[in-house]
Amino acid sequence: MTTITSRFVLRASTCVVLAAALTVAGASAAGARPRTQPDHTAPSTPTDLRVTGLAHTSVSLAWNPSTDNSSTFWYIVWAPGLSGVIRVDHPQTTVTATGLAPGQAYEFRVQAWDAAYNSSAESNHVTATTVPDTTPPSAPVDLSVLSVDQSKALLRFARGVDLLGDTTHRVLVDGVASLNVASLLTPGVFPRPAQEEVWVRQLDPGLTYSIAVQAVDESGNVSPASAAVTVTTAPSTDVTAPSNPILLGAAAVGGGSCPEEIWARWTAVTDDDPTGVVEYEFRINGVISEVLSYVETITYAEVTGTNTATVVAVDRAGNASTPSNAITFDVSGGC
Repeated sequence: MTTITSRFVLRASTCVVLAAALTVAGASAAGARPRTQPDHTAPSTPTDLRVTGLAHTSVSLAWNPSTDNSSTFWYIVWAPGLSGVIRVDHPQTTVTATGLAPGQAYEFRVQAWDAAYNSSAESNHVTATTVPDTTPPSAPVDLSVLSVDQSKALLRFARGVDLLGDTTHRVLVDGVASLNVASLLTPGVFPRPAQEEVWVRQLDPGLTYSIAVQAVDESGNVSPASAAVTVTTAPSTDVTAPSNPILLGAAAVGGGSCPEEIWARWTAVTDDDPTGVVEYEFRINGVISEVLSYVETITYAEVTGTNTATVVAVDRAGNASTPSNAITFDVSGGC
């Protein structure tokens, strides 16, 4: 009798447990939400992209809007040659691209993207040419001579100013632009400081020179020359140039930013100057990047694309070797 009762209780308990489980399962099934289907529908293609305004460094654009099965989508606007894209959130359909170069043509297009990263086709392409810059910068002022020796002079001046960007400068020695100028500005610093100091190198000893400075803007417009200064170098009887250096290596090793870091090294030279003083002009594209007394450097380049490095050895009297062999390297920093 006891055994029969126990079996009955066990069966009854099992039924209660099963019923409870079925109740919970049924409730869960009834409360489950339908699975959301992924969005594979791209927005429609923007149309009638058009130019609405032009300036020296900007282009204004407008287009007809896209539609999408969701309310969350945006546009991206770009042109080949620009460093990135411009995002414009729906429902806006206008944008002004800034930071452009004067007098340059850009081929713009626009696409629509939704939150699921479905993209429309590109809109029509439209070419916009920014307004050319034909206005020269102001002339440098306050040119002064800080020091002079047998073959070089240190100058200081207030830089010429341009309304659309930075300026570079060229030094006129007796009216002719000199290639033997080494600026003391730190590469890659923008905007440039108001004042600049430069060494004018490879002057002949014992001569008097008239020196002036011009400013050049990013479009190549040249300012009038500054007021000139007179420089007289110390005499020397040394007329023998150092031997020719050999450039052993020159390569960009930076992270693709501006200015790009450049490593270079070369062979030492000999000279008949009893002091043994020889300086090396490390040049990038013919322009002096750095002047050193040793045979290697870590310097910087600001010109995007292919660059050419050379080295020239110069003694105290300004006698210069012929340029070394050339080595090319690429800069991708977008300076």
